[in-house]
Amino acid sequence: MTQRGLFPSWLDGSLASDAAFGRAYAAVPDARRALLKTAIARLWEWCGPAEAVSLRYDMLWRSGLRSVTLAEPRRFALVLFDAGETSPARLLAALVPALATGIPEVLAVRLGGRALPPAPQLLALELAGVERLALLSRKRCSELLGHLVQGGESGAVLALGRDADAVLMATPLHPALQRAWVPGVGPLGAWLDRTGSPDLEALAFAQHGAEIHVWGGRGRSLPDGFVRRSGTFETFLRQGYATLYVPEERREACMGHARLVLGPGCESCWLWPDLEASLFTPRHVCWSVDG
Repeated sequence: MTQRGLFPSWLDGSLASDAAFGRAYAAVPDARRALLKTAIARLWEWCGPAEAVSLRYDMLWRSGLRSVTLAEPRRFALVLFDAGETSPARLLAALVPALATGIPEVLAVRLGGRALPPAPQLLALELAGVERLALLSRKRCSELLGHLVQGGESGAVLALGRDADAVLMATPLHPALQRAWVPGVGPLGAWLDRTGSPDLEALAFAQHGAEIHVWGGRGRSLPDGFVRRSGTFETFLRQGYATLYVPEERREACMGHARLVLGPGCESCWLWPDLEASLFTPRHVCWSVDG
């Protein structure tokens, strides 16, 4: 059930059923479930889960200045994604940072009416502990955001995908509502050596829907939808890929050439380096002069 007073009552009728989550669990093989669990574990470790619900610092400075700083998680977080965003890894990268800060109400919203997302995304939600997925049209999503704006509760809304971006852009500004857009994903670059190369099948699962260019590894078969490219490693680095998948021994050479570099064992992971905890846990500061 939705939280009374926070989300509108009609939202309950738009939530994906428990049976849908159960079917998704059964549809994803054990090895693929393990990839999602790895992605969640790495994100939790990176985010550093909050140990306290809120923090307050009361300090008296030598000058006589008294400062009070309060930091506590927002009341809710919404992650909007549309039918064009089908990667379970990228969905987790938006959800887990919000969960790690201790936000009490985290809701995923898929745009596209009553259509369910792919089974790996449903399973990713369940494994992360987010079992509330609202299936909404753009109109209904706008109504939900309008309800939250009117409620005035402190919240964060993230958008993944063009349709989600458009809906969020149309939402009226409100000081209690923090909006964020995660960048679109262009082509991803993968380099193969004879040994220690990324697992392309795992990459295809985690980054479903992405355009993936594969360099090196001549004669090696590629998953459907991958694009084979040819050239030297130096040419590979000059392509301007935002994300690179490379063997461990190539990692240092890639630093500075891409925002995200992922080695073997991290094919199922994703991260937006600029998605900071401060988005979900704002600070409030008060200054006064001690009398």
